[in-house]
Amino acid sequence: MYETEPEGVRQGRGFSRRSLRALTMLLTIVSSGLLFVVSPQAEASLPGENGALLISADEGPFEEAPLFVPHIYDLNLDGSFKRYAASGSVHYPSLSPSRSHLAFSRNPGDQLLLGKVGDIDSARQVTFDTAEERTSVGNPVFAPDGRSILYEISVGNNPDVSSWQLGRYWLRSGDHTVGEIVDGEGPNPDISPDGKTIAYSTGDVNPSRIWFSHAVSGKRWRFKATVPAWGPSYSPDGKRIAFLGFVDGYRQVFVSRVDGSHQTQLTFGDKWKSSVVFSPDGTKIAYQQQCCENSKIFVRDLATGNEREISYPGRNAVLSEWPRKRLFEVLGYHRKRLEVRVKVYGPGQIRVRSGGKRLAFRKVKKAGKFNVRIHPGSREIPKSGRVTFQPVGAIPGSLPFGDS
Repeated sequence: MYETEPEGVRQGRGFSRRSLRALTMLLTIVSSGLLFVVSPQAEASLPGENGALLISADEGPFEEAPLFVPHIYDLNLDGSFKRYAASGSVHYPSLSPSRSHLAFSRNPGDQLLLGKVGDIDSARQVTFDTAEERTSVGNPVFAPDGRSILYEISVGNNPDVSSWQLGRYWLRSGDHTVGEIVDGEGPNPDISPDGKTIAYSTGDVNPSRIWFSHAVSGKRWRFKATVPAWGPSYSPDGKRIAFLGFVDGYRQVFVSRVDGSHQTQLTFGDKWKSSVVFSPDGTKIAYQQQCCENSKIFVRDLATGNEREISYPGRNAVLSEWPRKRLFEVLGYHRKRLEVRVKVYGPGQIRVRSGGKRLAFRKVKKAGKFNVRIHPGSREIPKSGRVTFQPVGAIPGSLPFGDS
């Protein structure tokens, strides 16, 4: 029988529905050279285990802390939470696909920072003001392969005119590519799980539109929404999107297939919805609702329609992402068969080592459970070792197997 192993490394899915602002950016993604390079091995991620919601929220009640002092939290569905230790005001978080690094903004300055999850106070700043004008950076989102970060740049010194660019930071080289300057209220793109398509919004509240852009060819096509649509969020299998539709003076949550068919309105009433994300297993959505000087977060079961409010620390929360809980799992080790059983949540490479020796190497093209046969190279069968899984284009994670 297989011996039970500890839980796997936590992983986040790099898609955020963070911005509270509508956007009016049309050609930036296509014409600015910001298109994503698709890894040839990449394919749509299959649903994974739900982790905690990733949010930022102001500290304390409004009466005690009227200033904007947000912090970043992992928010569990039972209302329990874990705060990311960081000094100052931090917000707009996005986790890398391996959940090892966090991209975020910090006040004062509102520039993009990148740091390790366990030590974000040591994060390095990767964007800066130009000599000509003040810039403000927010809403980062990791590419599915983990190699780059897409982010918004608010530029200009005129407070009455909102001008934006879409920037992209390459982690390995440290290079940036920046798009055209456009007027509006800020971009809010999402990237399909296979990395091949970018979904984004244009226009003001009414009308607003969602567009798709092929990440290689640049070909664009419009999402066929029945209402003014904004803020798309891909499902984990890439077959559906959730978005916000403008109905009777308010934005409401919709779910549809990516081709525009089977559009279903999920929320109603006189409250403004400002962001929506799919759960990693594809069975739920979480959305943010604005009310007065505060916001609320709800989770809805797509099969039953049941929903509940999730309490959170502080006030005025901004919903960023709903990451997966695990990157991979070691399900067991069968010594007689010389097999390690591994469950992965996407394509990548599996390596097994013990005592400094490589025992196995296997490439997998999709999510699933795999029996990885080891080759000790001697009569001595290892009692324990480590399994490393490296997703396509992302930082690897490592777990033990066998006797601890």
